[in-house]
Amino acid sequence: MINGQPATATPDLISGIVTLTVPAALLASPGTLWVQARNSNGLLSNLAGIVVSNNVNSQAATTTDAAKFGQLVAPDSIAAVFGTDLATATLRASSQPLPIQLDETKVFVNGVQAGLFAVTPLQVNYVIPPGVAAGPAQVVIVNKNGLASRGTVNVASSVAGIFTAKADGTGAPAAVASRDGQVFNIAMGNVDGSPVPIDAGNFVALFGTGFKFASTVAAMTIGGTTVTPLYVGPQGSLAGLDQINLQIPMSLAGRGPVDLIIILDGKASNLVKLNIR
Repeated sequence: MINGQPATATPDLISGIVTLTVPAALLASPGTLWVQARNSNGLLSNLAGIVVSNNVNSQAATTTDAAKFGQLVAPDSIAAVFGTDLATATLRASSQPLPIQLDETKVFVNGVQAGLFAVTPLQVNYVIPPGVAAGPAQVVIVNKNGLASRGTVNVASSVAGIFTAKADGTGAPAAVASRDGQVFNIAMGNVDGSPVPIDAGNFVALFGTGFKFASTVAAMTIGGTTVTPLYVGPQGSLAGLDQINLQIPMSLAGRGPVDLIIILDGKASNLVKLNIR
């Protein structure tokens, strides 16, 4: 069905892909067409949007993960899309659940509308919808003036991206430490990206995105020493945000500047910097 009206569709029972014929009359006016499939038992699928526009941005939009700015994203992870004229103003979401429009800008990933963290003319931060399948995905951004920007992004089941203090994927992590594993109140990064010294034995909460659907146990090294995380999973209060808890081994006491890296499903995170007393 398109906008609630029956439409001609041809399913491929092997691939699961349904080819839909959109009536020419529906393509005559700009806007969003909402598509929904109904199976033989009468069950309806989720809605998917098809953007109709005669006003398409000549500048392609590029999506990366929002932590290390790599070319892979994962379902229910935080992404950033870069382009031009993506929005007409700069706005941030002020509550959860995330809005699906800011400044009337909308983002669709394979037709599914995404929750938005923030919009600017050059960048939009959003959450990859949880149900997006692995493989190439189509990304469409429509601003309040109806200008459509298009791009693609590769989706994997997991991506290890660690947020950093200066928000560029390098330097100290955007993380907090704790002396007792209960109260996490020691910031681990300065605004210039340099790491704040912490003690061996401290507990650390790292924040990132793309961890939650990993099929293997996360492997971590700090200064070349293997460390077993205490927790890897959703952060719990912010959409798309994941968390890794760990304890700094006492064997690293006095090491000073060291590198931390995570390997998840065979993919490496960005390298971040710690300073261990």
